[in-house]
Amino acid sequence: MNGDTWRQERQVRLTAQRILAEHLRDDRNADQRSAGPPGPRFWPGIRLDLTGATLIDLSFHRVVATDARFGEATFTGTAQFYEATFTGFASFHGAAFDGEAAFSRAAFGGRADFGSSTFAEKAWFSQATFGYDVEFNDATFCRDATFYGTIFDGIAEFQPATFHGDATFHGTTFDGCAWFNGVTFAGRAGFGGATFTDDTAFFGATFGGAADFGGATFADGAGTLPFRGTRVLSPAGPHVWPPGCVSCRTAEAGSWLPAPSTTSPERTRPPENDDSQEWAPGVTPENTAGPMA
Repeated sequence: MNGDTWRQERQVRLTAQRILAEHLRDDRNADQRSAGPPGPRFWPGIRLDLTGATLIDLSFHRVVATDARFGEATFTGTAQFYEATFTGFASFHGAAFDGEAAFSRAAFGGRADFGSSTFAEKAWFSQATFGYDVEFNDATFCRDATFYGTIFDGIAEFQPATFHGDATFHGTTFDGCAWFNGVTFAGRAGFGGATFTDDTAFFGATFGGAADFGGATFADGAGTLPFRGTRVLSPAGPHVWPPGCVSCRTAEAGSWLPAPSTTSPERTRPPENDDSQEWAPGVTPENTAGPMA
């Protein structure tokens, strides 16, 4: 395909994406959607199937769809799903995000599948709500992944997932099972202030950077030690383990066995230069409008 042909095809794709987004976007705030009808251009109850599609700089912020299927899709450039609402099944299984991906404040009412997906750049899921089960099994995050204040109402599976950058779950709530078995955290793993209210497991996980569980609470309190077979590659690093656990050296270098502790670590905050509270590229709690064009 020569340059002129590609430019024409790119423009056609962008136009089609824009028209579709305009019909799926409900510009009313979520708390106002039950007060009156949406705008005349809005298409309610849409079941979207873009399986295997190539999408360029997709701007689906605040779209509303029933089912959404993006399995094996390729997202080139930034993918914006900020404040999107999926009332049914949402599949991104095997999707490839070549640019930054923003799902902050998105609401998933049904099952969500991000299994085997690849995020080449930063991924934001801050303050997203997963109302049912979600899986990130075999997902790969090549850069930082932010789940700041995210709510998981159902089962959250990350077994195994690979985080090459920092993984931030500060203030996240896991109301269902939280399974991180076999996960690799190459950078910082931040779970400060996270709440685990059901079965939790980090069995066989690998922590390559600093691990922070300061202030995290577990369903069975300090007696919960969900870290069997966990490997810590820098045992002497600045780790903050959950209350009731201490780092114990064993004969095998880099391994860690939990043991009772008489002290509880204090909750720590993300570093000052950390962008864990950023909800999307350029969008922070103080700047919720953001560049969403």
